[in-house]
Amino acid sequence: MASVFGVEHKTKLALDEDIFFINIDDKIENLLIAFDEDDETDLEWLQSNYYGKKSPTQEERENKIGLSEYDFVNYAYPKLHHDFRNWWNKKSIECNHIDPLKTHILFITNLYNFPWALLPLKNGAAIGRKFSVSCSHSKLFQNINANNDSLLMTNGKLDSDCFDTILGSDLKRKLAVNGPASLWNRGGYGSVPKNQYPKKAMGIMGLNLQSVSQITAEISGKDNRKFLPSIWIHEGHGHDSGLEIDGESQLFLRGKEILNHLNSVEGIIDFCWLSSCHSIELVHNSRIMQSEKVKTLLGHLGIGDEDGSVVAFEMLVLERIMRGYSVGRAFQLAKSALDPMMSASGSFTLLGDPRLVLFS
Repeated sequence: MASVFGVEHKTKLALDEDIFFINIDDKIENLLIAFDEDDETDLEWLQSNYYGKKSPTQEERENKIGLSEYDFVNYAYPKLHHDFRNWWNKKSIECNHIDPLKTHILFITNLYNFPWALLPLKNGAAIGRKFSVSCSHSKLFQNINANNDSLLMTNGKLDSDCFDTILGSDLKRKLAVNGPASLWNRGGYGSVPKNQYPKKAMGIMGLNLQSVSQITAEISGKDNRKFLPSIWIHEGHGHDSGLEIDGESQLFLRGKEILNHLNSVEGIIDFCWLSSCHSIELVHNSRIMQSEKVKTLLGHLGIGDEDGSVVAFEMLVLERIMRGYSVGRAFQLAKSALDPMMSASGSFTLLGDPRLVLFS
Protein backbone atom coordinates (compact mmCIF):
# COMPACT_ATOMS: atom_id res chain seq x y z
CA MET A 1 0.00 0.00 0.00
CA ALA A 2 1.17 3.53 -0.77
CA SER A 3 1.65 6.05 2.02
CA VAL A 4 -1.13 8.45 1.06
CA PHE A 5 -4.29 8.43 -1.03
CA GLY A 6 -5.60 11.11 -3.36
CA VAL A 7 -8.09 11.91 -6.08
CA GLU A 8 -7.58 13.30 -9.54
CA HIS A 9 -6.74 17.00 -9.45
CA LYS A 10 -4.68 19.25 -11.71
CA THR A 11 -2.38 21.79 -10.09
CA LYS A 12 -2.44 25.12 -11.92
CA LEU A 13 0.17 27.61 -13.06
CA ALA A 14 -0.24 31.39 -12.73
CA LEU A 15 0.13 31.94 -16.47
CA ASP A 16 -0.62 35.65 -16.07
CA GLU A 17 2.68 35.99 -14.18
CA ASP A 18 5.74 36.51 -16.38
CA ILE A 19 9.27 35.18 -15.94
CA PHE A 20 12.39 37.27 -16.50
CA PHE A 21 15.34 35.00 -17.21
CA ILE A 22 18.90 35.76 -16.13
CA ASN A 23 21.30 33.40 -17.84
CA ILE A 24 24.46 32.55 -15.92
CA ASP A 25 26.98 31.44 -18.52
CA ASP A 26 29.98 29.23 -17.86
CA LYS A 27 32.31 32.20 -17.58
CA ILE A 28 30.36 33.68 -14.68
CA GLU A 29 29.89 30.33 -12.93
CA ASN A 30 33.63 29.66 -13.23
CA LEU A 31 34.35 32.82 -11.26
CA LEU A 32 32.66 31.12 -8.30
CA ILE A 33 34.10 27.63 -8.69
CA ALA A 34 37.65 28.35 -9.93
CA PHE A 35 40.44 27.77 -7.40
CA ASP A 36 42.35 30.85 -6.22
CA GLU A 37 45.83 31.18 -4.76
CA ASP A 38 44.60 29.69 -1.47
CA ASP A 39 43.49 26.53 -3.31
CA GLU A 40 39.86 27.34 -2.49
CA THR A 41 36.98 28.52 -4.64
CA ASP A 42 34.78 31.48 -3.78
CA LEU A 43 31.84 29.11 -3.38
CA GLU A 44 33.79 26.85 -1.01
CA TRP A 45 34.88 29.89 1.00
CA LEU A 46 31.26 31.06 1.23
CA GLN A 47 30.05 27.64 2.33
CA SER A 48 32.71 27.16 5.00
CA ASN A 49 32.30 30.65 6.47
CA TYR A 50 28.55 31.33 6.23
CA TYR A 51 26.53 28.14 5.62
CA GLY A 52 27.31 26.58 9.01
CA LYS A 53 27.85 27.85 12.54
CA LYS A 54 29.79 31.01 13.23
CA SER A 55 33.35 30.43 14.36
CA PRO A 56 34.31 32.00 17.72
CA THR A 57 37.10 33.87 15.92
CA GLN A 58 34.96 35.02 13.00
CA GLU A 59 34.35 38.78 13.15
CA GLU A 60 32.68 39.58 9.84
CA ARG A 61 29.41 37.84 10.56
CA GLU A 62 26.44 38.66 12.79
CA ASN A 63 24.30 35.53 12.57
CA LYS A 64 25.47 32.61 14.70
CA ILE A 65 23.76 29.83 12.75
CA GLY A 66 23.17 29.62 9.02
CA LEU A 67 23.10 32.15 6.22
CA SER A 68 21.35 35.50 6.71
CA GLU A 69 20.68 38.15 4.09
CA TYR A 70 22.55 40.76 6.13
CA ASP A 71 25.72 38.69 6.43
CA PHE A 72 25.80 37.81 2.77
CA VAL A 73 25.20 41.35 1.49
CA ASN A 74 27.50 43.12 3.94
CA TYR A 75 30.30 40.63 4.60
CA ALA A 76 30.37 37.80 2.05
CA TYR A 77 29.40 39.46 -1.23
CA PRO A 78 32.11 42.19 -1.10
CA LYS A 79 34.77 39.45 -0.95
CA LEU A 80 33.57 37.52 -3.98
CA HIS A 81 35.59 37.78 -7.19
CA HIS A 82 35.58 41.38 -8.45
CA ASP A 83 34.71 40.28 -12.00
CA PHE A 84 31.65 38.50 -10.63
CA ARG A 85 30.57 41.61 -8.73
CA ASN A 86 31.16 43.78 -11.80
CA TRP A 87 28.97 41.45 -13.83
CA TRP A 88 26.17 41.64 -11.28
CA ASN A 89 26.41 45.42 -10.96
CA LYS A 90 25.70 45.67 -14.68
CA LYS A 91 23.13 42.87 -14.87
CA SER A 92 21.13 44.10 -11.88
CA ILE A 93 20.33 47.32 -13.77
CA GLU A 94 18.01 45.27 -15.99
CA CYS A 95 15.85 44.55 -12.96
CA ASN A 96 14.91 48.24 -12.70
CA HIS A 97 12.42 47.75 -15.53
CA ILE A 98 10.69 44.69 -14.07
CA ASP A 99 7.34 44.89 -12.27
CA PRO A 100 7.86 42.89 -9.05
CA LEU A 101 4.12 42.30 -8.69
CA LYS A 102 3.75 40.63 -12.09
CA THR A 103 7.11 39.02 -12.84
CA HIS A 104 9.32 36.30 -11.37
CA ILE A 105 13.09 36.34 -11.82
CA LEU A 106 14.61 33.00 -12.76
CA PHE A 107 18.37 32.43 -12.69
CA ILE A 108 19.36 29.83 -15.27
CA THR A 109 22.34 28.11 -13.69
CA ASN A 110 23.84 24.77 -12.75
CA LEU A 111 24.97 26.16 -9.39
CA TYR A 112 21.92 25.60 -7.22
CA ASN A 113 24.20 25.75 -4.16
CA PHE A 114 24.92 29.48 -4.53
CA PRO A 115 22.46 32.01 -2.98
CA TRP A 116 21.43 33.86 -6.14
CA ALA A 117 18.38 35.36 -4.40
CA LEU A 118 20.71 37.21 -1.97
CA LEU A 119 22.58 39.18 -4.63
CA PRO A 120 22.22 42.85 -3.64
CA LEU A 121 20.35 45.56 -5.49
CA LYS A 122 21.56 49.15 -5.55
CA ASN A 123 19.75 49.93 -2.30
CA GLY A 124 21.64 47.18 -0.50
CA ALA A 125 18.66 44.82 -0.15
CA ALA A 126 18.78 41.31 -1.56
CA ILE A 127 17.03 40.84 -4.89
CA GLY A 128 14.84 38.14 -3.31
CA ARG A 129 13.38 40.69 -0.91
CA LYS A 130 11.86 42.71 -3.77
CA PHE A 131 11.30 40.02 -6.41
CA SER A 132 10.18 36.42 -6.53
CA VAL A 133 13.45 34.61 -7.29
CA SER A 134 13.94 31.01 -8.32
CA CYS A 135 16.70 28.97 -9.99
CA SER A 136 16.61 26.36 -12.72
CA HIS A 137 19.08 24.61 -15.00
CA SER A 138 16.80 25.24 -18.00
CA LYS A 139 14.22 27.67 -19.35
CA LEU A 140 12.05 24.70 -20.32
CA PHE A 141 9.77 23.40 -17.58
CA GLN A 142 7.96 20.09 -17.50
CA ASN A 143 4.59 20.68 -19.15
CA ILE A 144 2.94 18.00 -17.00
CA ASN A 145 1.42 17.84 -13.52
CA ALA A 146 1.00 15.18 -10.87
CA ASN A 147 -2.74 15.23 -11.70
CA ASN A 148 -3.64 14.27 -8.14
CA ASP A 149 -4.18 16.07 -4.83
CA SER A 150 -2.21 13.72 -2.55
CA LEU A 151 -0.20 15.29 0.28
CA LEU A 152 2.64 13.36 1.91
CA MET A 153 4.14 14.81 5.10
CA THR A 154 7.12 12.88 6.48
CA ASN A 155 9.52 13.17 9.41
CA GLY A 156 13.10 11.99 9.52
CA LYS A 157 15.10 10.98 12.57
CA LEU A 158 14.47 13.60 15.26
CA ASP A 159 16.49 14.28 18.39
CA SER A 160 13.61 14.65 20.84
CA ASP A 161 9.88 15.11 21.28
CA CYS A 162 10.52 18.84 21.52
CA PHE A 163 11.21 19.06 17.79
CA ASP A 164 7.57 19.73 16.89
CA THR A 165 6.91 22.38 19.52
CA ILE A 166 10.21 24.21 19.07
CA LEU A 167 10.48 24.22 15.29
CA GLY A 168 6.79 24.43 14.47
CA SER A 169 6.38 21.15 12.61
CA ASP A 170 3.04 20.57 14.29
CA LEU A 171 1.84 24.04 13.31
CA LYS A 172 2.79 23.43 9.68
CA ARG A 173 0.86 20.16 9.58
CA LYS A 174 -2.21 21.68 11.21
CA LEU A 175 -2.25 24.63 8.83
CA ALA A 176 -1.79 22.35 5.82
CA VAL A 177 -4.55 19.88 6.65
CA ASN A 178 -7.14 21.47 8.99
CA GLY A 179 -10.27 23.28 7.95
CA PRO A 180 -12.61 22.97 4.95
CA ALA A 181 -9.90 24.43 2.70
CA SER A 182 -6.67 22.46 2.99
CA LEU A 183 -3.80 21.12 0.94
CA TRP A 184 -4.80 17.50 1.43
CA ASN A 185 -8.28 17.71 -0.09
CA ARG A 186 -7.76 20.11 -2.96
CA GLY A 187 -9.75 17.75 -5.18
CA GLY A 188 -12.76 18.15 -2.86
CA TYR A 189 -14.67 15.78 -0.59
CA GLY A 190 -17.32 15.25 -3.26
CA SER A 191 -14.89 13.38 -5.49
CA VAL A 192 -14.11 10.76 -2.82
CA PRO A 193 -16.48 7.80 -2.33
CA LYS A 194 -17.58 7.55 1.32
CA ASN A 195 -16.08 4.10 1.70
CA GLN A 196 -12.68 5.58 0.79
CA TYR A 197 -12.66 8.40 3.38
CA PRO A 198 -10.34 6.43 5.71
CA LYS A 199 -7.88 5.99 2.83
CA LYS A 200 -8.07 9.67 1.99
CA ALA A 201 -7.20 10.63 5.57
CA MET A 202 -4.23 8.27 5.99
CA GLY A 203 -0.79 9.70 6.37
CA ILE A 204 -1.73 13.35 6.23
CA MET A 205 -0.54 14.21 9.75
CA GLY A 206 2.96 12.94 9.20
CA LEU A 207 4.73 9.64 8.68
CA ASN A 208 8.01 8.51 10.12
CA LEU A 209 10.12 8.11 6.98
CA GLN A 210 11.90 4.76 7.12
CA SER A 211 12.53 4.01 3.45
CA VAL A 212 12.35 5.71 0.08
CA SER A 213 9.48 3.42 -0.96
CA GLN A 214 7.17 5.41 1.32
CA ILE A 215 7.30 8.37 -1.07
CA THR A 216 4.30 7.09 -3.02
CA ALA A 217 0.59 7.72 -3.38
CA GLU A 218 -2.47 5.87 -4.64
CA ILE A 219 -5.10 7.65 -6.70
CA SER A 220 -8.83 6.92 -6.64
CA GLY A 221 -9.86 4.93 -9.70
CA LYS A 222 -6.30 4.00 -10.72
CA ASP A 223 -6.39 0.30 -9.75
CA ASN A 224 -3.95 0.48 -6.83
CA ARG A 225 -1.11 1.72 -9.03
CA LYS A 226 1.55 3.77 -7.26
CA PHE A 227 2.31 7.37 -8.22
CA LEU A 228 4.48 10.14 -6.86
CA PRO A 229 2.52 12.40 -4.46
CA SER A 230 1.54 15.84 -5.69
CA ILE A 231 3.06 17.46 -2.58
CA TRP A 232 5.87 16.05 -0.43
CA ILE A 233 6.81 17.98 2.72
CA HIS A 234 9.67 16.50 4.75
CA GLU A 235 11.23 17.61 8.05
CA GLY A 236 14.29 16.22 9.75
CA HIS A 237 18.06 16.35 9.81
CA GLY A 238 19.88 16.43 6.51
CA HIS A 239 23.28 16.62 4.87
CA ASP A 240 24.55 17.49 1.42
CA SER A 241 24.40 13.80 0.47
CA GLY A 242 21.12 12.69 2.04
CA LEU A 243 18.49 12.71 4.79
CA GLU A 244 18.67 11.11 8.24
CA ILE A 245 15.80 8.67 8.73
CA ASP A 246 14.76 6.27 11.49
CA GLY A 247 14.31 3.00 9.62
CA GLU A 248 14.75 -0.45 11.08
CA SER A 249 17.50 -1.34 8.62
CA GLN A 250 18.44 2.09 7.26
CA LEU A 251 19.40 5.29 9.06
CA PHE A 252 20.39 7.43 6.09
CA LEU A 253 18.57 8.04 2.81
CA ARG A 254 21.03 9.13 0.14
CA GLY A 255 20.14 11.66 -2.50
CA LYS A 256 20.92 9.16 -5.25
CA GLU A 257 18.37 6.77 -3.73
CA ILE A 258 15.75 9.50 -3.82
CA LEU A 259 16.63 10.25 -7.44
CA ASN A 260 16.41 6.60 -8.47
CA HIS A 261 13.05 6.28 -6.70
CA LEU A 262 11.63 9.34 -8.43
CA ASN A 263 12.70 7.97 -11.80
CA SER A 264 11.17 4.56 -11.08
CA VAL A 265 7.70 5.73 -9.99
CA GLU A 266 5.01 7.02 -12.31
CA GLY A 267 4.12 10.72 -12.18
CA ILE A 268 5.76 13.91 -10.98
CA ILE A 269 5.92 15.81 -7.68
CA ASP A 270 4.34 19.23 -8.13
CA PHE A 271 5.85 20.71 -4.96
CA CYS A 272 8.60 19.33 -2.74
CA TRP A 273 9.50 21.09 0.52
CA LEU A 274 12.61 19.70 2.22
CA SER A 275 12.92 21.32 5.64
CA SER A 276 16.35 19.83 6.28
CA CYS A 277 19.82 21.24 6.63
CA HIS A 278 21.73 21.32 3.35
CA SER A 279 18.70 20.15 1.34
CA ILE A 280 19.56 22.43 -1.58
CA GLU A 281 23.10 21.05 -1.65
CA LEU A 282 21.59 17.55 -1.58
CA VAL A 283 19.40 18.40 -4.58
CA HIS A 284 22.35 20.03 -6.34
CA ASN A 285 24.72 17.10 -5.77
CA SER A 286 22.13 14.46 -6.70
CA ARG A 287 20.84 16.38 -9.76
CA ILE A 288 17.26 15.78 -8.62
CA MET A 289 15.83 18.78 -10.47
CA GLN A 290 17.50 17.68 -13.70
CA SER A 291 15.43 14.48 -13.51
CA GLU A 292 12.35 16.60 -14.29
CA LYS A 293 10.40 14.62 -11.68
CA VAL A 294 9.95 17.65 -9.40
CA LYS A 295 8.30 20.81 -10.71
CA THR A 296 9.08 23.20 -7.81
CA LEU A 297 11.22 22.68 -4.70
CA LEU A 298 11.82 24.69 -1.53
CA GLY A 299 14.78 23.94 0.71
CA HIS A 300 17.74 25.20 2.73
CA LEU A 301 21.25 26.25 1.80
CA GLY A 302 23.51 25.20 4.65
CA ILE A 303 22.23 24.78 8.18
CA GLY A 304 18.46 25.06 8.39
CA ASP A 305 18.43 28.14 10.62
CA GLU A 306 16.86 26.50 13.64
CA ASP A 307 15.25 29.43 15.44
CA GLY A 308 11.92 31.21 15.68
CA SER A 309 12.29 33.04 12.38
CA VAL A 310 12.01 29.69 10.58
CA VAL A 311 8.55 29.10 12.06
CA ALA A 312 7.48 32.63 11.10
CA PHE A 313 8.75 32.23 7.56
CA GLU A 314 7.14 28.85 7.02
CA MET A 315 3.77 29.97 8.36
CA LEU A 316 3.86 33.02 6.08
CA VAL A 317 4.63 30.88 3.04
CA LEU A 318 1.91 28.34 3.82
CA GLU A 319 -0.69 30.97 4.63
CA ARG A 320 -0.21 32.67 1.27
CA ILE A 321 -0.15 29.39 -0.61
CA MET A 322 -3.50 28.57 1.00
CA ARG A 323 -4.84 31.94 -0.18
CA GLY A 324 -4.07 31.06 -3.79
CA TYR A 325 -0.75 32.82 -4.34
CA SER A 326 1.82 31.20 -6.61
CA VAL A 327 4.64 29.53 -4.71
CA GLY A 328 7.12 32.12 -5.98
CA ARG A 329 4.97 35.03 -4.84
CA ALA A 330 4.29 33.38 -1.46
CA PHE A 331 8.02 32.81 -1.06
CA GLN A 332 8.88 36.45 -1.87
CA LEU A 333 6.22 37.92 0.42
CA ALA A 334 7.51 35.80 3.30
CA LYS A 335 11.09 36.86 2.56
CA SER A 336 10.14 40.54 2.51
CA ALA A 337 8.47 40.23 5.92
CA LEU A 338 11.66 39.08 7.66
CA ASP A 339 14.36 41.32 9.08
CA PRO A 340 17.52 40.76 6.98
CA MET A 341 19.42 39.88 10.16
CA MET A 342 17.03 37.02 10.99
CA SER A 343 18.42 33.55 10.41
CA ALA A 344 15.69 32.48 8.00
CA SER A 345 16.22 35.50 5.73
CA GLY A 346 18.97 33.80 3.76
CA SER A 347 19.02 30.03 3.60
CA PHE A 348 15.56 29.30 2.17
CA THR A 349 15.92 28.77 -1.58
CA LEU A 350 13.36 28.12 -4.32
CA LEU A 351 14.08 25.94 -7.35
CA GLY A 352 12.01 25.30 -10.46
CA ASP A 353 8.81 26.90 -11.73
CA PRO A 354 7.72 29.72 -9.38
CA ARG A 355 4.30 30.09 -11.02
CA LEU A 356 2.96 26.92 -9.40
CA VAL A 357 -0.41 27.50 -7.69
CA LEU A 358 -1.17 24.72 -5.22
CA PHE A 359 -4.52 25.95 -3.97
CA SER A 360 -7.17 27.81 -5.93
